[in-house]
Order: sequence, then C-alpha cells, then structure tokens
Amino acid sequence: MLEGKALHSGQPSRIHVRPGPPDSGVVFDVGGMCIPAGLSAVCSSPRCTVLRNGVARVETVEHLLAAFRACGVDNAVVSTSNHEMPALDGSALPLVRELDRVGLAPQEGFARKVLVLKRPIFVTQNGTKGLAVPFDGFRVTAAVQFPEPVGEQVVDYPDVSRAFRELIAPARTPGFLREWDELKALGLALGAGPDNVLPIFDDRYGDELRVPDEVAAHKALDLIGDLALLGAEIHAHVTTCRGGHSLNHAIGQAIVENSELMH
Repeated sequence: MLEGKALHSGQPSRIHVRPGPPDSGVVFDVGGMCIPAGLSAVCSSPRCTVLRNGVARVETVEHLLAAFRACGVDNAVVSTSNHEMPALDGSALPLVRELDRVGLAPQEGFARKVLVLKRPIFVTQNGTKGLAVPFDGFRVTAAVQFPEPVGEQVVDYPDVSRAFRELIAPARTPGFLREWDELKALGLALGAGPDNVLPIFDDRYGDELRVPDEVAAHKALDLIGDLALLGAEIHAHVTTCRGGHSLNHAIGQAIVENSELMH
C-alpha cells in the first residue's frame, strides 16, 4: 500500500496493489468499478494520462505503469481510494522500491506478450515529433527544449530495464513556477509542491538534480508509462522531441498498427 497527496486534485490518495489473474493485464479498481489499462481507455488530458470506463475514471497513472513495465509486472489489480494516483515524491522511485520490497509473484504457464515493430513510423502533433524504428529490445530517447535553466536536453537509454532504477525512476515531475498560477486556475497542480515536483525558477532549479538532465529523463519516464498501455513488451527504439502524453498515446497506437504480436 502507498498513500500521499494527488498532484492535480490535491486530495489524499491511497493505492493497494495485488496480483491479477494470468493474461489479465493491469486493471484499476475505482470504488468497485474496473478500468483496464489500455489505449482504448485513454481520454484526453493536457498534463497527465487519464483512463475512463463509463463514469469511472483514474488519473495520473503513467508513473505507476512505467514502474510496472520496467519491473516486470504484467498482471495486477490496483485499488485506489481516489480517482487520482498519489504523487508521492513526483517520481517513480517510491513505486520501484515498494515493488522490490514486496517482490513479484511468478505465474506459471503465462507467456509475456511482445510487440515487434516491423517498420519505421513517424508521428507529429502540434509541433511535437515522435519516431519509432525496429530495434532488438526497448530503447527510449527523449529530447526537450525549454528556456533556461533547462535549455535543450537529450537522454538516451539503449536498455530501458537496465537504466530504469538509477537513471529514469528518480526523475521528478518538473514544476515551472511561472506556470503555477495558470495551472491552478485550470484546476491543475493543486497538490504540487517542493515535496513532489522538481521546482524550476526563471534562473535556477529549486533543488539539486537527482539525475543528469532530469527534465528530459522525466519525459522518458512518462513515455515508458504511456507505452505500457499497449500491454506488451515493446521491441522498438522510440524517440520523442518535445513530447507529451497525447503524442505518446499516438505513437503507441502507431506501434500497435505496425507491429507483430509475439508470445
């Protein structure tokens, strides 16, 4: 069990994770209503990934799904007390540590699904760009371009599973102070604070960086979580430039349409 404050609503949130049946994927249980974690459940949101099934919804699932995918969790039921996941420290590191602490339950007779990309794909969306090419494994590259102190950053992880714990999971949600009032007026970032974001002022970071190019590393973290909605291990090299959740979902759909499913 993990609990904390939700990033956008600012409300208390608690989650409890238990193993799911073989080949069931990840399912969110919100007040007794189930929401499968898949691309078909995605509804639009500018700052986080939101899943919906009828009237039930669950928000900000990307960090948890990234931790699941990188740590090898294929089937799980996530019960939540709130429609939004707890922000914890703004990264996936507490999730990874908790998964390592409790361990995973192997499921005999279950074969992990693998999506093998067969041809290059290119996606553009409102000035953002995504490229995926065939690759023997899962490689992620993320590039961002912001005003200083962030500037231009590029991170590249040839083996996501190997890099995740030390270089990707610790990367926190960037919190640009100049955007704070605007976001709060939209009902977003109501729970944001120095305990769950990387504060960024106009001329400096408000905290010591945990990993090199932490803003770009967090973009990679979000990308991994959003692509986990495909419900399979991906064999592709995926690159985004100035990417966000909407672009990530579009890349995921293109990967599904241009891949072969293996067992």
